[in-house]
Amino acid sequence: MIKLEKCPHCGSDVILCKLNGITYVAYEFSIVCPGCGLETKISVNPNANCCFNMGKAVDEIVEKWNRREYTHEHDEGRSD
Repeated sequence: MIKLEKCPHCGSDVILCKLNGITYVAYEFSIVCPGCGLETKISVNPNANCCFNMGKAVDEIVEKWNRREYTHEHDEGRSD
Protein backbone atom coordinates (compact mmCIF):
# COMPACT_ATOMS: atom_id res chain seq x y z
CA MET A 1 0.00 0.00 0.00
CA ILE A 2 1.29 3.45 -0.91
CA LYS A 3 1.54 5.85 2.02
CA LEU A 4 1.31 9.52 1.03
CA GLU A 5 1.85 12.27 3.55
CA LYS A 6 -0.79 14.99 3.70
CA CYS A 7 -0.18 18.23 1.83
CA PRO A 8 2.55 20.21 3.62
CA HIS A 9 0.85 23.45 2.61
CA CYS A 10 -2.79 22.95 3.65
CA GLY A 11 -2.93 19.51 5.33
CA SER A 12 -5.37 17.94 2.84
CA ASP A 13 -5.20 14.35 1.58
CA VAL A 14 -3.50 14.09 -1.82
CA ILE A 15 -3.99 12.04 -4.99
CA LEU A 16 -1.43 10.04 -7.00
CA CYS A 17 -2.07 10.18 -10.77
CA LYS A 18 -0.47 8.52 -13.80
CA LEU A 19 -0.93 10.22 -17.14
CA ASN A 20 0.18 8.95 -20.53
CA GLY A 21 2.11 11.41 -22.62
CA ILE A 22 0.66 12.69 -25.85
CA THR A 23 2.95 10.49 -27.90
CA TYR A 24 2.88 7.61 -25.41
CA VAL A 25 6.65 7.86 -25.26
CA ALA A 26 6.74 9.07 -21.66
CA TYR A 27 4.61 8.59 -18.59
CA GLU A 28 3.96 11.43 -16.20
CA PHE A 29 3.32 10.73 -12.55
CA SER A 30 1.83 13.46 -10.43
CA ILE A 31 0.85 13.87 -6.80
CA VAL A 32 -1.63 16.69 -6.45
CA CYS A 33 -3.50 18.28 -3.57
CA PRO A 34 -7.15 18.96 -4.43
CA GLY A 35 -7.30 21.40 -1.52
CA CYS A 36 -4.73 23.95 -2.65
CA GLY A 37 -3.39 22.68 -5.98
CA LEU A 38 0.17 21.96 -4.81
CA GLU A 39 1.68 19.41 -7.19
CA THR A 40 4.81 17.33 -7.65
CA LYS A 41 5.52 15.70 -11.05
CA ILE A 42 8.02 13.38 -12.63
CA SER A 43 8.21 12.16 -16.20
CA VAL A 44 9.76 8.85 -17.19
CA ASN A 45 10.52 7.44 -20.60
CA PRO A 46 10.08 3.65 -20.66
CA ASN A 47 11.77 3.52 -24.08
CA ALA A 48 15.00 4.87 -22.58
CA ASN A 49 15.43 1.73 -20.51
CA CYS A 50 14.65 -1.76 -21.73
CA CYS A 51 14.04 -2.84 -18.13
CA PHE A 52 11.63 -0.05 -17.18
CA ASN A 53 10.02 -0.61 -13.80
CA MET A 54 6.83 1.39 -13.23
CA GLY A 55 6.85 0.47 -9.55
CA LYS A 56 10.25 2.12 -9.17
CA ALA A 57 8.90 5.30 -10.79
CA VAL A 58 5.97 5.35 -8.36
CA ASP A 59 8.33 4.77 -5.43
CA GLU A 60 10.46 7.70 -6.65
CA ILE A 61 7.62 10.23 -6.75
CA VAL A 62 6.19 9.01 -3.43
CA GLU A 63 9.61 9.43 -1.82
CA LYS A 64 9.93 12.88 -3.37
CA TRP A 65 6.48 13.92 -2.10
CA ASN A 66 6.91 12.50 1.39
CA ARG A 67 10.31 14.15 1.91
CA ARG A 68 9.99 17.09 4.27
CA GLU A 69 12.90 19.49 4.41
CA TYR A 70 11.16 21.73 6.92
CA THR A 71 8.46 21.15 9.50
CA HIS A 72 6.52 23.52 11.72
CA GLU A 73 8.13 21.87 14.74
CA HIS A 74 11.12 24.10 13.98
CA ASP A 75 8.92 27.14 14.64
CA GLU A 76 8.64 26.40 18.36
CA GLY A 77 9.97 29.30 20.36
CA ARG A 78 10.22 31.46 17.27
CA SER A 79 8.57 34.87 17.27
CA ASP A 80 7.94 36.63 13.95
